[in-house]
Amino acid sequence: MVEQVSQILARVQWDQHTVSDFLGHYLTEPKAHVFYDAPDDALDEEEFAAQAQQQGVVLDRKSQILFDDSNVYCNGERLDVETVDKACWHQFANWRKINGNVIEQSMMPLLYEGYLAGYWHWRQCSNIAISDVGLYGRPSRKKCVMQHCRPFGLNVA
Repeated sequence: MVEQVSQILARVQWDQHTVSDFLGHYLTEPKAHVFYDAPDDALDEEEFAAQAQQQGVVLDRKSQILFDDSNVYCNGERLDVETVDKACWHQFANWRKINGNVIEQSMMPLLYEGYLAGYWHWRQCSNIAISDVGLYGRPSRKKCVMQHCRPFGLNVA
């Protein structure tokens, strides 16, 4: 078996594209114990588009998006991203959220597919933030005034 694998690997053309593609898939592949929670009552595509453009979308904490000059990878898959949308996907990867006002219509099919898979969801905020350590080392809870709530149109007053 080792000899067979060695022969196969010797035939692989290890150019930058091949290495980059391998790393994109490998580094974003979820571990075997990671599962995603699909929405219980999934919205249809039109409802999703309206909600996404109103609230924006947040990457699930278990999801991983990486990109290089020409590709975007999410959870072990290469996404077929339109060239005009790459900057938005890069922002989504870097900030782990994307504001609704920058989501292009051409992004909706991939965003909807990821929503159904549980890769991302709406920003959830109960307007409570853990801010300081209180008595006995427990976190004290205060009204949420954190910046992360503001771009998504949530009431933080």
